[in-house]
Amino acid sequence: MKGWSKKEDEDSVVFEFFQSPYTLLKLSLAVVSGLNFSVAVYNWFLRDDHYIYSDHKRSLKFTSISTLMTTLESARICEGLNKEEHIVSLCEDPSPTCGSSSVMRHTIPIERKLYEEDRPPFQTRVFIRSEHCELLCNDISCSKCIQKEKSLCKMKSSTSKKTTEPLKGNAPLTGSSKERLIATVQKQRLVCKELEGRIAELEKEIESNSIPIDETMEKDILAILADRSDEVTPHMKVFWEQQRKLLAMPKFGRR
Repeated sequence: MKGWSKKEDEDSVVFEFFQSPYTLLKLSLAVVSGLNFSVAVYNWFLRDDHYIYSDHKRSLKFTSISTLMTTLESARICEGLNKEEHIVSLCEDPSPTCGSSSVMRHTIPIERKLYEEDRPPFQTRVFIRSEHCELLCNDISCSKCIQKEKSLCKMKSSTSKKTTEPLKGNAPLTGSSKERLIATVQKQRLVCKELEGRIAELEKEIESNSIPIDETMEKDILAILADRSDEVTPHMKVFWEQQRKLLAMPKFGRR
């Protein structure tokens, strides 16, 4: 097949496919003496449950080498996850400690003679993949990477929403994010503004509906309001205090 080279040793044959500008093999097809085969994409091996293995029963006993090469060349290489900040921040280099939920860096060096000017001294192309990336697929990204990206975006949205929610009434301020503190202050300002508006409405109602009273009755009402002020809710306490102030004013007193 055009573009493929072959290397042999005692118990296997490896078919290699290079593609510029990278120094790593784009495709590597290793066939062992029992005619079973394995495929790697830029040195990353396909998972054992990959459709290419299942479609060809992972053996050249059930397909030809040319058919298999054609299948590999026609497949698209998964572009992985988008390089958004919240995804890149979770990225790991491949290691034995990476878990099943990991997001992996797949780094492919570029040939030195093809380096671009005014770029870093070591140039590569980096893919960000789910650890379970299918590598070869029929779309821009494989189902595993798409699913992983959706999961991370959902997690980011949930975290962002939580970090910008106002604090609850008894929640401690220490350890809270700047965003939550700002949201809490904004919420309290809104509550105060609503209360001020309601008080202004009540003042207007009192002014329009007030009736004249004599001095004795005024004193009695003020005394009642003063005695009961500690037994009411904070909102009612504010209301009573406002009434006492209004009754004490010349404009409203003894009406």
